[in-house]
Order: sequence, then C-alpha cells, then structure tokens
Amino acid sequence: MHTIVYVYRLAPERVDDFVEIQRAAAQIYVEHGALDDETLLAVDLSPRYGCRGFADALGAGDDAVLIGLARFRDRAHHDEVMGRVNDDPRIDALFEQVSQVVDIGAVALGEFRRIV
Repeated sequence: MHTIVYVYRLAPERVDDFVEIQRAAAQIYVEHGALDDETLLAVDLSPRYGCRGFADALGAGDDAVLIGLARFRDRAHHDEVMGRVNDDPRIDALFEQVSQVVDIGAVALGEFRRIV
C-alpha cells in the first residue's frame, strides 16, 4: 500500500470551505483509480501517554488541523492515477479554490509505504 499524507493547518472558520473542496477532490481521485481518499479533522491534539501533542509539534496554535490520506496499491499505481488526476481540468479549479483557503506553502506532504 502506498499512501500520500497531507497535513493542513487552517483557520477554524475555513474548515467548512476546505471540506467542500476536499470532498470534490476526493471524488476525482477515486474516479481516476485511487483506492481511497479521505480527510480527517483533528478533535484532540493534546499531549498524553508521555507523547508530545500534535498541536505543539506542528506549531498549530489555534488553527484547525486536518490530515488527508490518499491510498494506492503501490507507487506505480500512484503514478498512473496521479497522471490522470493531474490531466483532469477539474483538479486545477479545485487547487485554485483550496489555495484561497489554505496556505499551500504551509501544507506538509509525505509519501509512505505500509510495512506492517
């Protein structure tokens, strides 16, 4: 399994706008073959069990924190699907919208391979 992880920080009053955009983007990803595309809204980022809290680790302050997960069979499947997604004109329009809601330069992105 190959998973793309996005970490978003945004003003709490922008969450509904962001979710609407993400819902449309997820539909496009799945339409083009992604196994899944989901967005999670943080509900508790406080430290516990001796661990540092996400809010502190991210320097989130009062920002809402959301995590996006896009899943693919493997890296080759990811590349194939993303080629189609990036060629879809709807994704460009959604990117323009999301860049009005989120500071794209502050979004954290990583690719992960399941090992367990």
